[in-house]
Parts: sequence; structure tokens; C-alpha cells
Amino acid sequence: MQQVTDADEVDLVHHVLTDPDPTMAQSAALRHLDRRATALHLGPAYQEWAQAMDRATFSRHPTASSTWRPPGQTP
Repeated sequence: MQQVTDADEVDLVHHVLTDPDPTMAQSAALRHLDRRATALHLGPAYQEWAQAMDRATFSRHPTASSTWRPPGQTP
């Protein structure tokens, strides 16, 4: 997941979250999001990225969104 392009990131995270093993899927997706958030959090792209991840990905997978939230957002 570290090599995904920005354009493909939402689709890749969504695909990972559809894995038949939900625990493994959430673990992989959340680890990726934590890494990306750490890399982006000081830059201007962070807020837009976090909102896009929340809207496009976690709206389809509510159990994952209860585990990870962009800073400043409440569950």
C-alpha cells in the first residue's frame, strides 16, 4: 500500500476493506492511514486528504471509521 498513487489511494483502501477477513482488512487499512496521516499532517494537503478518506472510504465501511478518525473529527 505504500506505493499507491494519490489518485488510486481511495480505491485501494476500499478494496482492502472488502477482504473476507475484516480484522486483517481493518488492520492493513488503518496502518496505511496512520502512516499517510503522519506523513501529511504538517502539510496543506492533510485536511483535504483526511476528509476524502473519511467520505469516500469509511462511509462504505462504518466499522473501520469507528476505529480511525482524522484529528479534529469526532465519531
